[in-house]
Amino acid sequence: QKSDGKFREDFYIEAVNFFDKERKEYREIDNTLEECQGIGGLAYYQNRANDFHVKLSKAKNSDKHMIIEKDGCRITFGFIGDNRIIANSGSAILQSGENQNDAFGRTMAINQELVYEEILPDTDLKFSVKGDRVKDYIVIKSKKEIYEYTYRMKLENLRMQIADGSDSLEFISLINGE
Repeated sequence: QKSDGKFREDFYIEAVNFFDKERKEYREIDNTLEECQGIGGLAYYQNRANDFHVKLSKAKNSDKHMIIEKDGCRITFGFIGDNRIIANSGSAILQSGENQNDAFGRTMAINQELVYEEILPDTDLKFSVKGDRVKDYIVIKSKKEIYEYTYRMKLENLRMQIADGSDSLEFISLINGE
């Protein structure tokens, strides 16, 4: 409510808030990626505040590049490459996206990306965390005869299906059906 008693409502194309079940209140999404330890003591980056937690491995040669957790469910995602385990070692590069501010000067959704340069010859792997989504990109730097890349996914308390009318995957909780 504004000082003159009128209300102002803002609409956004992407999610900017989430309901925090522990605090029982809405909070702003903050996908700032911070360093943390993950499964087995491995080094990861994790988003700061969202309806889900995503961990992105700092190491290129990890078999767990991304872990997404929400409400007792987990997806562990590893990029295998072109039918061989990735041999390239080294660290991922954290790239900050643009901070977006609403009309009141508050930070909205922060887009952050993690890039594994040369994960395969002439190929980068990039993860983007924006709003309430995580997207992976395979960046091909030179033409190849065959484009075939393999991922390994481990699902815990989830089932996977292709979304209606889309080529996207969706994951359904075995705990609550959502």
